[in-house]
Amino acid sequence: MIAYVPAAQGASASDTVRGVLALMQGGGGDAASRGWVAACTRSAVCIPACPELVDPMLLLRLAKFTAQESGTIPPRDAKDAMSRVKAFARLGFSETEQKDWL
Repeated sequence: MIAYVPAAQGASASDTVRGVLALMQGGGGDAASRGWVAACTRSAVCIPACPELVDPMLLLRLAKFTAQESGTIPPRDAKDAMSRVKAFARLGFSETEQKDWL
């Protein structure tokens, strides 16, 4: 994940987690923690890999929601993604289903 979060280069894991927890509580966190939150794709690969037996995906999801609500990180604009979602949906939908659902 470090490759996708340049701000986390050299940051300690414990400091990054503290920053994520700060974001969850409405604080600003640090650049590394904001980067981790923004880069999470919710693949859930982190859950079995976590040596602390917590759910990192849930922590990052909650931190991202709180950070977006407080304005610490900008909310994602889903308008761009929806056209792609509809394009993929059309591949598997019949014409009738497209009329009903899209």
